[in-house]
Amino acid sequence: MYFIKFSTYITVIYFMAINFLADANLTSWNLKNNSKLLENELMNLLKICFVGHSNYLMMLGHDDDFIDKIDKIETASTVIIKNNSNIDTIKNHWQLSSIQLDIIILSIKSSKNLELELSKLKSSPWWSIDSHYFIINTSNTSCDNAIDYLNTTWHMNLLSSIFMCQEENQQINLYTYNPYTNWAPSSWHHQLQINKTWTLYNRPFNINSNNTCSNLIFDKTRYLNGYPIKALANPKKKEKYKTDVNYNYTSLSKISSSDLLRCLFSALNSSLIIHLNGPMYLDNNGKPTSQVFYQLSDGIYDMSLNFRYLRNVKNHRFFDYTYSYTKSSVVIITHKSKQMTPEEKFKRYYSRNVVMLTIISCLLTLFAFGIYEKQGFGIAFFEVLRLIFNTGLLYMPTSTTMRIYLYPIMILFLILSSTFNSKLASYLTHKHYHSNIDNIDDLKSSNHQVFVANEFEHYLKNFPRKYHIYLASDFCSSVLLNNSNAACVGRRDYEAATRFYLHMSKETVADFYETQLMRKNWPLKKKINFIYSILMECGLLPRLRYQQLVTWQKVLAQNEERNSPKYRPVRKKNILFALKLFTVGIILSIISFIVEIFYYKKNNKIKTLKLNNNKYFDFTYPLTKSGLVLTTQRKGYLTPWQKICQFYSQGVIILTLIVCLTSVVFISIYKNQGLSSACLEVFRLCVGTGLLHMPNNTIIRIYLFPVLLLFLLLGLSFNSKLSSFLTNSNPLENIDNIEELENSNYTIYVYEGIKTFILNFKNKNIIYTSNIDCYKFVLNDSSSACITYESRSYDRAMKYKLYIGKIRVLEFYEVFLMRKNLPVGKKIKDIMSRLMESGLLSRWRYKLKFFWNELVEQSNKEIAVDYYRPVTIEDLYFSFKFLAVGLSMSFILFLLEFFHYKKFNLYR
Repeated sequence: MYFIKFSTYITVIYFMAINFLADANLTSWNLKNNSKLLENELMNLLKICFVGHSNYLMMLGHDDDFIDKIDKIETASTVIIKNNSNIDTIKNHWQLSSIQLDIIILSIKSSKNLELELSKLKSSPWWSIDSHYFIINTSNTSCDNAIDYLNTTWHMNLLSSIFMCQEENQQINLYTYNPYTNWAPSSWHHQLQINKTWTLYNRPFNINSNNTCSNLIFDKTRYLNGYPIKALANPKKKEKYKTDVNYNYTSLSKISSSDLLRCLFSALNSSLIIHLNGPMYLDNNGKPTSQVFYQLSDGIYDMSLNFRYLRNVKNHRFFDYTYSYTKSSVVIITHKSKQMTPEEKFKRYYSRNVVMLTIISCLLTLFAFGIYEKQGFGIAFFEVLRLIFNTGLLYMPTSTTMRIYLYPIMILFLILSSTFNSKLASYLTHKHYHSNIDNIDDLKSSNHQVFVANEFEHYLKNFPRKYHIYLASDFCSSVLLNNSNAACVGRRDYEAATRFYLHMSKETVADFYETQLMRKNWPLKKKINFIYSILMECGLLPRLRYQQLVTWQKVLAQNEERNSPKYRPVRKKNILFALKLFTVGIILSIISFIVEIFYYKKNNKIKTLKLNNNKYFDFTYPLTKSGLVLTTQRKGYLTPWQKICQFYSQGVIILTLIVCLTSVVFISIYKNQGLSSACLEVFRLCVGTGLLHMPNNTIIRIYLFPVLLLFLLLGLSFNSKLSSFLTNSNPLENIDNIEELENSNYTIYVYEGIKTFILNFKNKNIIYTSNIDCYKFVLNDSSSACITYESRSYDRAMKYKLYIGKIRVLEFYEVFLMRKNLPVGKKIKDIMSRLMESGLLSRWRYKLKFFWNELVEQSNKEIAVDYYRPVTIEDLYFSFKFLAVGLSMSFILFLLEFFHYKKFNLYR
């Protein structure tokens, strides 16, 4: 019984073993057939949809048969890496590493195996998140684990990934995903949604369908629908923030270039999670100096919102960057220059060369007076002082050589004195500042401590070695806050310049491009670069950059205006230096005055110059300049007939007559019209009414072209001059000089006292009179002229509205007469000479002449009141006469043409 049971058990176990082996063989056979089927379908898919568009393929896996099939695809180059291959042995081959792979095929047994293969590929030069990845599972006959495979590719940032598998019902399906939103083209079907954004899609595969390649690969970043982007940012200096708080889109105003970032994220249609932190920058080797940057490289954050120096991030292993569209510059930032003290202003009055030239000139003049003129060095020293203070010499040297030498010396001191006074007035009434540092040469010549940002250190390689250069942070302007003698070489920082009232150099040290950092292999990099390129092409990005610069420049201008010196009442402390300078001058003047008094008492000798040997009179030194002038009545105005006679010159009139005669001859000969008809045609040309009959002959037409142009110009100028002459009063030219008087027919009255001065006068109509006021003859006779003293002419000319010539007939000096041997004569002469040297006498004379000239000018204006006035009927009488003449000539012309037509019977 037990035997029977045991045998029964053995039999059952035997059959179970047979069934298990059969099922195992069947499963292995099914798996193999499933893998072959997927491989064949994928190869067909690549041939139909990608071969011809993509040039390079890569195969990762262990199936040698499938590798051979892929390798036989025409027009496609294949890179094959098996499981047992070592990528490191070939990735250094420059020809292979330079290949950009379009399609990567992975024949994988499990998702762990997929992660391993992708990790190997990531360490190779062919890694690219923009390639298309096709995954085949060779160890399963269903699609239940599609989400595991695609989730692995998402962790690797591979958006263009497709998983191909066969369902239990033998249907081949394609699976993909959208990690940002639940959107996909209509050919893809919603399969599963893990969270708010990550969605799984599938579509059946049929190689014979017309829509096999349609939307197989689609842009999954097209609609983000508020997908959150994690960003790092360095806020503005004046903004308050917390490092443990996440900010959103509304906090972009705390960051520089906020307008540009708003445009970017508005176009992305994404939400924003901003983490604000302190200064973040890269050193000259591109190494991060802040721990926050490592969180960006680890993928905790997606991008940095601040713009960075492109040179430090280019070809970086841990970061990617956007295309560089924004341009910035490296400048020198310093404190505003300080105000100059009065002592510093005084030292800067003249350059060192001018001071040395003045000292040498003073020494040479001192020796010239002391030795050559034999005045002694004491008197010579005071003479030099008088030259310096521009008060003239006490004793004019008699030697011609000394006078020639003193001429440039006196001009030198005159220029120095005038410039000194002007600079003194300017420096005491305005604030003056030291010059700011605006370029590298100014920085080299200054005594500033030079700080340079880490990333811009290479720009100062050629800086002199005697200067010690200190390294600072990215925005090294913070160093200037505690050091007024520091200079910062860094990026242009408008924010610091406006907030702390700093100066940025006008010339740039260098120009560079800026970019934004982002984590490596970020799928949205391509989308962001595309948006930036659109903003650049449409001009919005340069416009936003320009608006930002204009805003900062306006704030800088307002700061400059706010801190610029304002005009206010002068206080005592403002003129303290001027009072000190005035005190020094007064002391020097008193010392000079005392020394001169003692010198006069010691040497009581007055040197005078005898100017005449007159027996009856004595006179002063000839100090005032005067002359003889010409006085006439003012001429009237041109009559209308005189105006018409002045329309054209004689040459133009003769040319016009010759052209008229020539035209009569040409028209009468070439047109066979006779002299009367030709005269009428020429007369029509002159009047500007055109020809009655246009000639057909080419020669006469060519001739008439310049003739018509001549009469057109003459007619236009005649009309313009006629309207001008008939509405304006044109005075006759008055006599202004002796040459015009000689050419006139005037009767000339000359005072007998000045008879000897005009002996060479050519005019024969000269009458000498004993009356010094010969203007009375001019009042009675408009064709007469009077030559008399200038000093007696201005009041008469103003009173009787006479005209004084602009050019003097003769110039001479006037003196004061004195009786012989007047006791105070020498004193008077000495006073007059001093008045002359001080310029007071010339000033009085100038004021007197200016007064008379002003009165004469006022009289002239009163006379010329009727130059421009409303036109009356009397002014138009001549116009009416001229119109009557024109109508008469037109009527005569009409009658002549009428009889001409009647005679020759030519009607049109």
